[in-house]
Amino acid sequence: MAEAITAQTQAGVLSVRAALPEELDEILGFYYQLIDDLEGKAESPRWEKDVWPSRDMLAKAIDAGTLFVGLLQGAVVGGMILDHERPDGYDTAPWQVKADEGEAMTAHLVAVSTACQGGGVGSALMTAAAKLCREAGAKALRLDVIEGNRPAARLYEKVGFVHIAAVRLFYEDTGWENFDLYELPL
Repeated sequence: MAEAITAQTQAGVLSVRAALPEELDEILGFYYQLIDDLEGKAESPRWEKDVWPSRDMLAKAIDAGTLFVGLLQGAVVGGMILDHERPDGYDTAPWQVKADEGEAMTAHLVAVSTACQGGGVGSALMTAAAKLCREAGAKALRLDVIEGNRPAARLYEKVGFVHIAAVRLFYEDTGWENFDLYELPL
């Protein structure tokens, strides 16, 4: 496994690394707690337990080496999937970086514990994501944010992501919704 990426945050040293199979329950619990904490709030990603994320989805991402966790003092306080999967709406976006399917990575399920939000953990997590994608040879890192989630959008803009377009996308947990697409040139 690749060496962990570390960064100093207000809460301490964040270590970002690939998730391990034995961490599945803790990671699932982390995401489910976040869903509970953000329910009904503007910054909610509107994820649904057992749908997005599901245990099976996380287990497959761990097996594929695409699920990454952010750890503070050994506890999961952040997570994300970095891969080449993307919804259909990505294909028509006016991306700034010209990249074939295998040359652009997508971040999914980017999350930071509500207890750590505003303390630099999100910035450190996304900086680590950019480094991991560069090391994998990607030309760009892309993601989407559900309309109205300004805290997430501000985080991405702060670390260098550029707003590309507003589009309608379909996800199993939200159905058809408006999303903002962002891209970080690598």
